Amino acid sequence: MSAVPKSKPWPSDCGRSTRRPRSGPCRPGSRPATPLNWWQAATWCSTPSDFLDLPAIIALHDQARIQDLPLVSAFSAGWGAVAAVFTPKSGTLRGLCGLPESGSVEGASYAGAFGRLLAGMAPALPADFVAVTRHTLRELADGKPCPAPQLAAGAAATGALMVTLAVRLLAGQPVTTAPKMLLVDLTGLACGPGIRVVGGQG
Repeated sequence: MSAVPKSKPWPSDCGRSTRRPRSGPCRPGSRPATPLNWWQAATWCSTPSDFLDLPAIIALHDQARIQDLPLVSAFSAGWGAVAAVFTPKSGTLRGLCGLPESGSVEGASYAGAFGRLLAGMAPALPADFVAVTRHTLRELADGKPCPAPQLAAGAAATGALMVTLAVRLLAGQPVTTAPKMLLVDLTGLACGPGIRVVGGQG
């Protein structure tokens, strides 16, 4: 999880500012960070979807929405990455996971929630990643701690995608928001049509 200190209001809906900047822990002379002024100081926040405390993940998303902050959530997908941008006006992670839009999720299954998310995305994802992830979620449901394999290329793609989205949010540039999700598929790119160099030979 990470946050960027507020230097200006974050762009709501890619350009319309809705909040005034407030002092926070990264400004000279401000008081040390507390749970409250950490949120006051943040311009955006992010979370991976691969740590296993479902109530904590949902609580972070709920609080970002209350505080009018965009949130970038991502996970590696084999040789690529998947990400979603959530704003106060976008779809929610609760909705994508088939959870109630409000109230406690204590007792809800992490494997069940993200299994529903995976099922909804499966047609657009690499088949081998879907198969491995389904197996991983079954192991989680059986109580095996964090058995998910991960490729370095996927981790790098995840970081690159999240940073790109964060920079665009901070610059007030448009981004696709939930319920749509963004996919970087390096294996698909490797077999893609490529680009032709104008004037090139062959």
